[in-house]
Amino acid sequence: MSHKYVYLFTEGNANMRELLGGKGANLAEMTNIGLPVPQGFTISTEACTQYYADGRTINDAIMAEIMENVEVMEKINGKQFGSLTNPLLVSVRSGARASMPGMMDTILNLGLNDDVVAAMIAGNPDPKFERFVYDSYRRFIQMFSDVVMEVGKKYFEKLIDEMKASRGVTYDVELTAADLKSYSLGGTAETIPEFREVLKLLGGSVPMVIELKTDGDNFNRLAETACRALEGYEGLYCIESFDPRCIRWLKKNRPRIVRGQLSDNFLREESGKASLPLRFVVTFLLSDCLTRPDFIAYHFPYRGNLSVRANGMLGVQRVGWTIRSQQELDIARKKGWIPIFEGFTPKP
Repeated sequence: MSHKYVYLFTEGNANMRELLGGKGANLAEMTNIGLPVPQGFTISTEACTQYYADGRTINDAIMAEIMENVEVMEKINGKQFGSLTNPLLVSVRSGARASMPGMMDTILNLGLNDDVVAAMIAGNPDPKFERFVYDSYRRFIQMFSDVVMEVGKKYFEKLIDEMKASRGVTYDVELTAADLKSYSLGGTAETIPEFREVLKLLGGSVPMVIELKTDGDNFNRLAETACRALEGYEGLYCIESFDPRCIRWLKKNRPRIVRGQLSDNFLREESGKASLPLRFVVTFLLSDCLTRPDFIAYHFPYRGNLSVRANGMLGVQRVGWTIRSQQELDIARKKGWIPIFEGFTPKP
């Protein structure tokens, strides 16, 4: 029999804290004494240990066991993931052998999506219920983005604060269902499209330059998500980023994609004190050379920097952005750079 990594609440007890963590053991014990606990399952601490042993991946055996228990959970609760008539919504909580207040992550209302939300609202005409559903959906998206996709909560809170200011209200609860349905761009009626919607709209007819903007250590998830969305897209495109880790990830995992390293003399701009050798090492060796990009795009006023000239000698295609005059365009053409214009229309 294969090793067991997943335990239903009915399969545990209070003495299994080392295996189930504090929350898992306590939920199992509450189930045993007959308290009305919504039934679910706990992925053991041994599964976490195995995750790290497998290079931070969930192996096929553990994933299969999780999915088997999802089906059991659906039967026990009489609900189903994705159902438009009786959807199953799950709270996902992290735990540990020892109590760690404030350190555990939570995702509520896993199972909500656009279709489920619409179906739930259609079955209850109460405007307060509509607001409750949209607020629950917003919280799920915010928690999932923060915990799984590593997109910080601060970005969502900023949007909420801007919306409250535009509506003249102080508290989140004062926002209506209509407010929560979508966020707007700069107070206009334009909604923010998803990446897949943009790809569908373009239909391969327009060449694209896609910039990946990372926040912390989410570079691998961001790059992987973008590449999945691009699968099957028939148009021309390239991916660029200031983060050299994104470019290295693309080289290793999607070598056919054209990769561009965005570079800048950031040390000089931010500190004003960085030495020339340090600027060269960071800008050229770390940010540019080691990523092995197909092209490197520089802020054009820095075209005379040592790192720019060094990459030119290596034969890397250079791109000059912020070309603001005919004179700069002529220089870029003479050097063989690809120009990108800013606030300037070149002569025909």
